[in-house]
Amino acid sequence: MKKIIGIFIVVIIALTSCYRVKSYPPEPSIEYVYFTLTDTVDILDNPVLSGTLRFSFIDGDGDVGDRVPADTSLIDSVKHVFLTLLKKEQGVFVEQELLVDYQYRIPYFEPGANNPVLKGDIIVDNLNFQTPFSSDTLKFNFYMKDRAGHKSNIEETPVFIPKDSVLTVGK
Repeated sequence: MKKIIGIFIVVIIALTSCYRVKSYPPEPSIEYVYFTLTDTVDILDNPVLSGTLRFSFIDGDGDVGDRVPADTSLIDSVKHVFLTLLKKEQGVFVEQELLVDYQYRIPYFEPGANNPVLKGDIIVDNLNFQTPFSSDTLKFNFYMKDRAGHKSNIEETPVFIPKDSVLTVGK
């Protein structure tokens, strides 16, 4: 009986330790999860809308983020997440020229030794913009790039009108 249990345990261990790693393309793939808006103020006490975007990603070769230290001059040249604000004008969404680009850095992620695939969620917060857009119909398009420069698919938020979409939070 002990032999049968021992053989059974060895077979179970062998079957569970030998699994095929699912492969994905080296280009990142992203999927929209959610977008929220809150009414708040910026550091100068100006009223602004602050958005939070969450999306999931899969990168087949695991080269997401960068090791550039945050205190170097290179930090401004290393961006991984790119957002574009679009405003509906005469039935067509048009890219808006903004004073500050919505471009963000992703910290370095280390892939596993046996499986280079990275999966996860990225949250971009403090997407602040002034209230002149408060009654306009807007949406964001966004994508990411990995260290090799592979560009992901482009995703978008649902269409929103800021004054109707705001979750008011007191200060």
